[in-house]
Amino acid sequence: METEKRLEISESALPGARFQLQAAQDPDVGQFSIQQYKLSQNEHFRVEVRDRGEDRKVPVLVLQKQLDRETTEKHKLRLTAVDGGKPAKSGNIEIIVDVLDVNDNSPVFIKESYSATIKENIPIGTVVIQVNATDLDKGANGEIIYSFGNEVNKKTSELFSLNKNTGEITIRPHYDVTIIAKDSGDPSFTVEKTINVVVSDVNDNFPEFSMGPYTFYISENNIPGASVFSVKAFDRDDGENALVSYGILREMNSDNKLSSFLSINSETGEISALKSFDFESVKTFQFHVVATDSGSPPLSILCKFSTKLY
Repeated sequence: METEKRLEISESALPGARFQLQAAQDPDVGQFSIQQYKLSQNEHFRVEVRDRGEDRKVPVLVLQKQLDRETTEKHKLRLTAVDGGKPAKSGNIEIIVDVLDVNDNSPVFIKESYSATIKENIPIGTVVIQVNATDLDKGANGEIIYSFGNEVNKKTSELFSLNKNTGEITIRPHYDVTIIAKDSGDPSFTVEKTINVVVSDVNDNFPEFSMGPYTFYISENNIPGASVFSVKAFDRDDGENALVSYGILREMNSDNKLSSFLSINSETGEISALKSFDFESVKTFQFHVVATDSGSPPLSILCKFSTKLY
């Protein structure tokens, strides 16, 4: 009698399926020949005996509970043949059942959600993010192929390239990209995951002062501390990079010291006179305002303004 026998049974086999095994050999005849077969205790199989006559009894393995390759890939059973002698004699063979895979599992993304933030000046070819899905099936049934979802528009697919084998998304301002992970089974199973990609602003724009006029008029004998005029600058960037603050450039080495008599609100650009001006003493003067954004590093612009008293 052989000591080992291997069977291949698909995990799609239904309970009640039968698999005939090779009968044990016994040179004795009659009641001393093989009379029964016993199977080691297990939850998936039992053994039946078919009587073929002429002292020939054939064991049949019967599936009692459906197999699941992802849970148990291999089952080891011990089949015992027993003759009818007194005392009875027996022989054993190990039955190894290799469970064949069927495509019964969908791919699963490793992470619940994926998101990426990229800079607007990111070089072409840079890997933005890599998604990863797994499939419990085996062979082609477990091989993952990635692709963009059907609702991804043409513009998005032109901006991003997806490696179908690795799940890497590379560059090709807030985008939602749907990735499909599909196994190679027949039939195939798919799973989708939406990737949120946010394009973050780069501080690549200088503040700009609104169009002129850049000449302001102040009446003499003005009230000290009162607002006399205001300046306004804007920045084409976004978020913190677009927040502008203001300051007056103090020209310490200049003969023009009148700019020191002005004060500017750093947030609003509103300019106030710190003293009362006298038309007979001064009729006009110039000063510089610096507008600086809040980027890192910050960018600044300097603008010259003229003031005339009347």
